[in-house]
Amino acid sequence: MPAMELRAATLQLAEQLIRFESTADHPNQITTCLESIEIYLRSSGLVLRRHERAGSPSLVVTFAETMRPAVFLNGHIDVVPGNRDQFEPRVGNDRLYGRGAIDMK
Repeated sequence: MPAMELRAATLQLAEQLIRFESTADHPNQITTCLESIEIYLRSSGLVLRRHERAGSPSLVVTFAETMRPAVFLNGHIDVVPGNRDQFEPRVGNDRLYGRGAIDMK
């Protein structure tokens, strides 16, 4: 994929994820955000395994079926609460703004 197409696709995905009000007081939004990521990755050829513990969903993504990957990166999609307008992504000065834009989303 050419660089400009990859940039546009990445921006579109990030904007989609920012729109989820995935805060501790909105657990359904955390679940829906995770489901969106799972759908996005489904056709990638990666191995996806969904887990839930104490009502919190997680997704383990590996290159092959394994319980012991050589490298394990851990991330999160929950963010601290904010005003509703902070969950509306915007681009300015060649930067993306919105809740989670500089964090894991």
